[in-house]
Amino acid sequence: AQVVFLPVMGRLSDIFGRRKVLVLSLFGAALGAWGQGLAPTYSILVAARLISGACGAVGSTANVYVSDITTEAQRGQYLGYLMNSNG
Repeated sequence: AQVVFLPVMGRLSDIFGRRKVLVLSLFGAALGAWGQGLAPTYSILVAARLISGACGAVGSTANVYVSDITTEAQRGQYLGYLMNSNG
């Protein structure tokens, strides 16, 4: 789902703003995790995984947001922090 929703999330961040998309994706990821944990059927589990995958497609939006809010001198350091947070 992340591969499919990556360009969608990028376009939504261009339209509505990066911060709003990042915050809403956090709520969507929480909703997806809640749905996965409480799914009584396989189809609900798959739907919750789809929601989590769609909301997890904000990696490039986070990179662009960090680039927008940092100076050019700080950009490498903060992008390094962001990349290290992903493992």
